[in-house]
Amino acid sequence: MIKLLGIILICSPVALAGSDIMETILYPLLQMQDDWFGRGSAFWGYGLWLFNLLVNFLTLLVLHLLLRKTLIKMVTHTYESRFKILATGLGYLFGIPVIAAFCLVSILGIPSGVLLLMVFILSLWCGNCLAALLVTHYLNSRNVDSWNFWTIILLSLAMVTIMDLILLFPLLGAIGYALVLIVTYGITVLYVWDNREKILELTE
Repeated sequence: MIKLLGIILICSPVALAGSDIMETILYPLLQMQDDWFGRGSAFWGYGLWLFNLLVNFLTLLVLHLLLRKTLIKMVTHTYESRFKILATGLGYLFGIPVIAAFCLVSILGIPSGVLLLMVFILSLWCGNCLAALLVTHYLNSRNVDSWNFWTIILLSLAMVTIMDLILLFPLLGAIGYALVLIVTYGITVLYVWDNREKILELTE
């Protein structure tokens, strides 16, 4: 369609003498071009949304398969205070990138910096899915653990979709999303720290 429009635009001054005739012929073609681009944008927009939905579903599936028992323990674990959860989450969200940057600057710390950066990026990628699973397992624990495997996955997927929609609001959405990640990281880091002895025994 674009190539056809370009040929007409090049040849039209020679073939057509009157500007009114040019406008009459080119106007429908321009409208067709606008419609074509509009449909293309909508197609790619829906396609990316469906792809994001599929990625979130697969991420939830993998996390739930690998960490199901751990997630149940995390939501029933007793934490010291909500302030400590927020402080730990803030420390993780803003502290890890700074530590990784310092390690990357020094030659000897490059491997550690790369490893920290990879873990941090992976945690950002899975952060919303982990948060949704934690909330779903918490609600399930209040519901006497009556939900099955796929109910938890689908409810978590709905929560992740809602979190993605929240990001459409420029400032409030970003603040809300960051708060969700901070709480999630805080709970995760504190749980790992409180159970560090058991984890070390498993790695030996």
